[in-house]
Amino acid sequence: MHRRPDPMTPTGLLASALAAAIGLPLSLFTATIGQGIGALLAGGGWIGLCVGWDRQAWALVNQPVLNFASL
Repeated sequence: MHRRPDPMTPTGLLASALAAAIGLPLSLFTATIGQGIGALLAGGGWIGLCVGWDRQAWALVNQPVLNFASL
C-alpha cells in the first residue's frame, strides 16, 4: 500500500520553510525586474528598485494623493 508523505514532519516543515525563504525574495526580485523592463519597453523611464517612504510611486495613475477618486 502506498502512503502519502506527511507535510507536518520536521523534514516537510524544513523543506517548505526553505522553499519559502528562497521563493519569496526571488519572486519579488523577478517582479521588480519585470516591471522595470516593461516600463522601459513602454517608453517610460527606469524608476529604480525602491521608492522612498516619503515618495509615492508614479505608477499609481499619476495622482498626487491616494484618495483621488473621492475628490
